[in-house]
Amino acid sequence: MKMWCDPEPGSFCDVLDILLPGLKFVTPDQIPQPYQQLLVHDGDITAVLRDYWNHPIHLLTLRVTHEPGSLYRQVLVRTDEERVVGFGASRIYLERLRGLAHQDVLGCYQTLGAILEKHGISYQSRPSEYLTIVSDESLDLSLELPEGTLLYGRLNNLITPEGETIGETLEILPPTA
Repeated sequence: MKMWCDPEPGSFCDVLDILLPGLKFVTPDQIPQPYQQLLVHDGDITAVLRDYWNHPIHLLTLRVTHEPGSLYRQVLVRTDEERVVGFGASRIYLERLRGLAHQDVLGCYQTLGAILEKHGISYQSRPSEYLTIVSDESLDLSLELPEGTLLYGRLNNLITPEGETIGETLEILPPTA
């Protein structure tokens, strides 16, 4: 199955040089708690993580690439205590955002969901796949994990009410303990 996270030329995983070692697609019922609660929903993952950890959520941008009409970014999602609660990679379609929302996306300091909420932009979150991966050296360092940790995640699309894609995201959670 081809998708935007495939490591093929032009996909956002290719643009951001992201590998997905041991990638397996799973059904929602194959995801254990608390990851199922955090991933299997059609809401904004930022709000779910904020509520779960009971702290505001912030970004640490690891990598940004611009192409005509799109911004690609790789981020760590952290609480205000600097606890890493997620890893994300995304392609954001800049032409679908105007004014201050466009500028906030370029600033790379807020999650896309937070920016859309802040500017009153209606959207739906539509997860397309759930997955497991085995952390590689890059994720181990970023998420401060032991080598080869099993991680859970999802591929998600943020869609306007008219059906236009605003962003495509890969959302991976580190262990919660």
